[in-house]
Amino acid sequence: PRDALHIFATNALVSEHNEKMLKIRCPHVTKLQASDFVKDASTGSLKKIALTKGAKDDIPPVLCVGVGARVMLSRNVNVEDGLVNGAFGTVTGVSGGEESSAQPATVFVEFDDPRVGAAARQKGGIPGGGNVTKSVAIQQVE
Repeated sequence: PRDALHIFATNALVSEHNEKMLKIRCPHVTKLQASDFVKDASTGSLKKIALTKGAKDDIPPVLCVGVGARVMLSRNVNVEDGLVNGAFGTVTGVSGGEESSAQPATVFVEFDDPRVGAAARQKGGIPGGGNVTKSVAIQQVE
């Protein structure tokens, strides 16, 4: 079944499966460019660095998302609000993040567990429509 949890031996097989599922589920896929930053110890400001390849915690250079895509948080965003590594949901909207856009990427997600992101939902939903009461704005972190 296509909605069943799939387990793969390598990240390459995971990527291949995810690309196939995106094509099936999402009529429009948005490609978001990844950026990596390091905190300057002396100033406290963030400095953009080159993406690392082959490290255990490397990030993919491009994140492909679309409305209807199944997603899982891979980092803790807000533990108190349930926005934690492993939380599953479905993308309900995407804004910003494209090369032509000056605004950072925001991916709107309706999480499987309605308690996840309850506090974040109080701050607002999808600009211009969508299901505001059920979607959580997950913003690009810089």
